[in-house]
Amino acid sequence: MINTDNLIITIGIFCASVLLLFCTGFFIMYFQAKRLKEVHCKVESDVDGEDRQKIALISDLHFPLFPVRKSEVIRRISASAPDCVMIAGDLCQNRAGKCQLYTFLTELSAA
Repeated sequence: MINTDNLIITIGIFCASVLLLFCTGFFIMYFQAKRLKEVHCKVESDVDGEDRQKIALISDLHFPLFPVRKSEVIRRISASAPDCVMIAGDLCQNRAGKCQLYTFLTELSAA
């Protein structure tokens, strides 16, 4: 016969462990997403200096899952005065994300 007290305790410990792992992973992703990472790369080329281009690449915005400091991103991009802005990676997750992405792109193009 199965001891139901031990079974309930085991299931409770398992559920608490899964919840703790999920919450830990979510908070790590949440706080990592709040950090903006700016990387500068110089690509060597045989092209004359007049044809050089400065490109800004934005990636992994994940609207609306994680808080993106839109004004900070726009400020940094504007300050670097790129010739072109490219967007790659995961942009949005749902309809609300599409609306936030549209607003962000509108503000970025006006800057």
